[in-house]
Amino acid sequence: MKTVITHIMPAPDWYALFHWQVGGSEDDHTPNEEVTPLVGWALTRSGNVVGLATFGGDVDVVDCIEAFAQYIHVSELSRFGLSRERFTALQSMVASVEKFSEIRSAQYKTYREGHGA
Repeated sequence: MKTVITHIMPAPDWYALFHWQVGGSEDDHTPNEEVTPLVGWALTRSGNVVGLATFGGDVDVVDCIEAFAQYIHVSELSRFGLSRERFTALQSMVASVEKFSEIRSAQYKTYREGHGA
């Protein structure tokens, strides 16, 4: 089902937890947890609020990914055994995404001003 997004909001300090199943056979169900920073919250046409995260360069609605387990606030990350190094790397990634978002917003504003919008 297609998710129609009407508004996007920043999601500082929020992450998504995924439980991936890894292994080459149906008998091997080794769990693998991954914590990914959210790039934003999205309000959908149906009125739901969903998280957005990047995967392989694409932004996806995390609620639509089968492996999605839950949202995590930065204050809860230690509960999931996230090391300080991994947390620092995630913070750096979030800062990069926020900077990219600022640049894209400025480009869009310039575009709209140039086209009389």
